[in-house]
Amino acid sequence: MMSASKTKWMSLVIALFIAVSAGAAGKAKLDKVEKKQTFNKAHHKTLSVKYEKLASDQDKVTEEYKKMLATAEEQIKKANDKEWKNYLKDGKKHFKKIIKDSEKLADDYRDLAKTQRDIAQP
Repeated sequence: MMSASKTKWMSLVIALFIAVSAGAAGKAKLDKVEKKQTFNKAHHKTLSVKYEKLASDQDKVTEEYKKMLATAEEQIKKANDKEWKNYLKDGKKHFKKIIKDSEKLADDYRDLAKTQRDIAQP
């Protein structure tokens, strides 16, 4: 059996070892959190750029359909054939719906980009 003083001394050494280990582990954990935050900020900045690009690309899609709509409207005015006119009018409805949805999608991408930029700010 150990003497009382030896037991007390061993308890002190163990407590000191635990305190030092916890301090080192705490520091390592803090370093890991800081690295993760730095990564997350960079990641969110990258995402904001990606969403801005998607919004820009979607704007191009919207413009294409606006041109198609304008062409359909011009052709409706010139068309003599009733069946062709109805076909163009039907296409016009679809183009308008696609334009509306496309504009909404571009706005949603811009909102996501803004959110990601806000998160990436220090």
